[in-house]
Amino acid sequence: MVAALFVLNTAYSAPITNPIKRTLEIQIIDSSTGEALTGVQVTADGLENAKWSDENGELTLEVSSLENSSISFSLVSYEARSIELAELQHNSIIYLSEK
Repeated sequence: MVAALFVLNTAYSAPITNPIKRTLEIQIIDSSTGEALTGVQVTADGLENAKWSDENGELTLEVSSLENSSISFSLVSYEARSIELAELQHNSIIYLSEK
């Protein structure tokens, strides 16, 4: 009985090693003009390489749904922005403001 409880406690407290993957379709827009922003660099916790928005300001990301994960957006002459993963929907529009 003691051995069974030890195994149960060990399994229960083990860290999550296979987080759930989420696919996000994102469009990035200039907050003043409403125009799509091309070439916005996007980085995310757990994402190996940066990605960039296309000519329509769009990109698709597959990210791990880990607690406290964030996605960062940056483009020359615009204010960088970081958003918590939990705040994003499958289809999200991100607005960036000029500096």
